[in-house]
Amino acid sequence: MKNKIFHDTIHGSIHIPESYCDSIIDTILFQRLRRIEQTSMRSLYPCARHDRFVHSIGVFHLGCQLVEYLKDNLTHQNIGLYEELSPYWDEVTISYKLACLLHDVGHAPFSHTFERYFDYKDSTLLNNELIKNIGTEDFKKDIRLAPSAKQHEKISAILAASNYKVAINKLRGNTEYVARMIIGCKFYKVQNIAQQFVNCLIEVIHGDVDVDRLDYALRDQWAAGFTSSRLNVSKLLRAIIIIQENKHLKLCFLKGAVDQIESLMQIKSFQNKWVFGHQNVKYDQYLLQKSIEALAEYIAVQIGENATKDDILRRIFSLQIFTNKDYTVWGHNLHLLSDDTLIHLLRQSLNENEYAKEWLSRRYQKSPIWKTSLEYHCIFKADKITEDKIKEILKLEIPEIKENEYYIITNQYVPSNITKGRVFIYINQTCVDYITICNKHNDKEDNSFYLYLDSKYNNEVRKNLIRTFEMLE
Repeated sequence: MKNKIFHDTIHGSIHIPESYCDSIIDTILFQRLRRIEQTSMRSLYPCARHDRFVHSIGVFHLGCQLVEYLKDNLTHQNIGLYEELSPYWDEVTISYKLACLLHDVGHAPFSHTFERYFDYKDSTLLNNELIKNIGTEDFKKDIRLAPSAKQHEKISAILAASNYKVAINKLRGNTEYVARMIIGCKFYKVQNIAQQFVNCLIEVIHGDVDVDRLDYALRDQWAAGFTSSRLNVSKLLRAIIIIQENKHLKLCFLKGAVDQIESLMQIKSFQNKWVFGHQNVKYDQYLLQKSIEALAEYIAVQIGENATKDDILRRIFSLQIFTNKDYTVWGHNLHLLSDDTLIHLLRQSLNENEYAKEWLSRRYQKSPIWKTSLEYHCIFKADKITEDKIKEILKLEIPEIKENEYYIITNQYVPSNITKGRVFIYINQTCVDYITICNKHNDKEDNSFYLYLDSKYNNEVRKNLIRTFEMLE
């Protein structure tokens, strides 16, 4: 089979069969990912100009490596189990590779900032569309039991089961398997060993330690330039094996991979706390979101006919942007909606959209009273502080302040930890739940707020405000 070579700064030369390129990568939907930013961190790390396209190629590459290492480990350590799986091996592993490649094909513009609008005020919309496209009774039951997937994962699975169904079949994959892997929907009433095998591979594309996380942990570090823990992906992937206990398959990592699992968790926790929780990143994303909401209000006024902001948001972030070549809103074709499409729309409302002016210029009009959650907790001694309480004190201390002269933005930190029953270590001929031997970190979830105040309020005003906050009981 002839390959095409992709030269990647993270993984080196990536060899992809031409059939995958012709059927998947070189399609207009997949190429759209070149114009979808990977992260929201560029306000802090300007060099982080990487996109969902190259990330998807990287995840596919790691998925292919994982399959080869898994096969090698099984043939050397449990040839009997490999022979039992061999009739299903190609269909399941090809489906896994395709899920790796397509897992972000339905991603919203600007990383995760806008994906919630794709099922805005209708949480059943995407699930119903998935059920319609997959069609099996098992899937219809299982999706109601599965952990809730993100909107972009559901859309990616919908596109895999509709736009890419012919391609998946041609490449000898299984559309339902691909969709389940993308959204993390296991077979809950397992009927055969093939379904058990699918459930195992779901863990390494939609789990706590998976190829998706491995690629973006490496890629984000490289693109941004920040440093935290080092990660040896090859060592981790080589440690993957499937064990059979009481006729039940369980995916495990050999004990030598524990340090790399720890490294992955540390990288993600560092990102969550110090990068995505950074005061500049939070402010920048707040402005961007408010810009699009203001744009929607502006378009609603222009259209009239009792249109509302919510109506326009639902129209802009509609499933039709992926499939309808003639899909228009406010006279603009939104087919293949991407980052640059939204920027173009923002420019149309620039005279009426103060948020867009500020975001596009990056001349921030407000600055934070404190800059980290650590400072926040030093200032607020009380256990529970609400946004309303901050507003109350703010207006008491600065009676003349207006609503548009400050922003209060939530900063929620969730450390990356392994969930019970999600990752197993093969040690002393037994599969042991990871959290029983590791995961003993002191790092806990943390909720705080950032308060951004208009630049016209000087340092003395800010200091007085902090003194008042410090006196709260």
